[in-house]
Amino acid sequence: MHRDKDDKIDSSKITIINVGNITANNSMIALGSDINQSNTEDVFKEIEKLLTSQVEDEILKKELLVLLQEMNNNKNKVTFTEKYNDFITKLGTYITIITPFLPQLVTLFGK
Repeated sequence: MHRDKDDKIDSSKITIINVGNITANNSMIALGSDINQSNTEDVFKEIEKLLTSQVEDEILKKELLVLLQEMNNNKNKVTFTEKYNDFITKLGTYITIITPFLPQLVTLFGK
């Protein structure tokens, strides 16, 4: 359903629940359902598990694991962007298995 900016919404159809404040200094906020957040080390471990279990080509798997380790070693450095791009480029069709972790990886670009 498309609404124009002048459309009115019946206030009886809206429920507002105030659960407190949201603060996000140097972090991300996610609203919705099925949201998982883990620390940086967990992100790399989880991606490693996925690559190990779901990438069938052994040569590609080894290359991806090396690139993942290089990314981990360069987190929060200017060189992280290069390592991230190398990793994403090599993933190819396997990009879908790590898509849930992309927002966390992006936060590690050099500051």
